Amino acid sequence: MRNFRWPILVGIVTVFLGCVSAFSLAQEPPAATPPAPQAAPTPESSSSEKPKKQKYSHANDFLIFGTVFDPKGYAFPGAQLKIRRSNEKKFRWDDYTNSRGDFAFRVPQG
Repeated sequence: MRNFRWPILVGIVTVFLGCVSAFSLAQEPPAATPPAPQAAPTPESSSSEKPKKQKYSHANDFLIFGTVFDPKGYAFPGAQLKIRRSNEKKFRWDDYTNSRGDFAFRVPQG
């Protein structure tokens, strides 16, 4: 019985270290690629083309999340939530809680 403990322990440690190294490699951001060179716009093409909008990134948005409970302490599914900015009267975001009373809003900064 005692002779079987070491190979099992070594196997478990090997698998664990392999998982940890794979997880750490997956967490590293990809290497940045340099942008492709753009051709200089000609006067004829610049007047007929509209400038392209930059894509909006949600990287700097705030995430508001939580759980709604009833007075007895149970989750409250189907509750309607409305969020507005403090200086505005109109609600900008509205949603309902899920079956567990959870909600989440993605709100841009500002």
